[in-house]
Amino acid sequence: MISSLAVEFGALRLIIVATRNLPARGTKPLPRHLWDMTDLEEKTGGRYTHKPLRINRLGGRDPETGRKVNQHIGGVIGVEGNAYPIGSLAAGTVINSIERYPTMDSETFVKAAGTSATIVRHQGEYTVIKLPHKHEFSLHRECMATVGRLSHSDIDSKIFGSAQMHRRFGYKMSSGLFHKKDGYFGRKVRALPPVRQLDAPPQAPPPSQKFTLTKGELSGLHGHAKVHNLIPSGYNTRDYPE
Repeated sequence: MISSLAVEFGALRLIIVATRNLPARGTKPLPRHLWDMTDLEEKTGGRYTHKPLRINRLGGRDPETGRKVNQHIGGVIGVEGNAYPIGSLAAGTVINSIERYPTMDSETFVKAAGTSATIVRHQGEYTVIKLPHKHEFSLHRECMATVGRLSHSDIDSKIFGSAQMHRRFGYKMSSGLFHKKDGYFGRKVRALPPVRQLDAPPQAPPPSQKFTLTKGELSGLHGHAKVHNLIPSGYNTRDYPE
């Protein structure tokens, strides 16, 4: 933005020019290099198209040398709704549905409505994330996650209308008993636990063993205790005919 102001001092006329949002004196604006224009020309042929294109983003780097030219332009931090390895996302990215371990059958967490986790930092082969309850976990960089926050964030403020409708959605009613609150039991402030690293899934339990025991072995009696008290008197355990 350039504005001018004319000031007259007798026969002398000065024009004061104010510059705003312009580069400093002695410098020239650097190329932005948001995306590769050469690659875009090859895909479109120099013509307008309404079809979606997968462009090659440069993030401020020169397309030929690959060196950083513009220091104020970063790369892509992921498209909301797509899944990426957490190691490829920038710090501060909001994610959900995160894998615990980089395996095909790994379970995911942060799946409740309206919840999300945040990428805190990258440490070598692991990435530290902060869950909704403020606890931090260190996961492998290859674990997949979805960018964005889960929908239906107003689930906690939803009015169900009746207790029965509340039960249908899986919410258990309170006991209804009077809970005395005399002020002696205040809120407990505890320090957060240290970062827990999830490097490998837990080992499977050993296979189950099946044994067949007799009635005498199941009794657990040995020696004289194994013999019934009435057997020495002439009684036995066989069936008597009527």
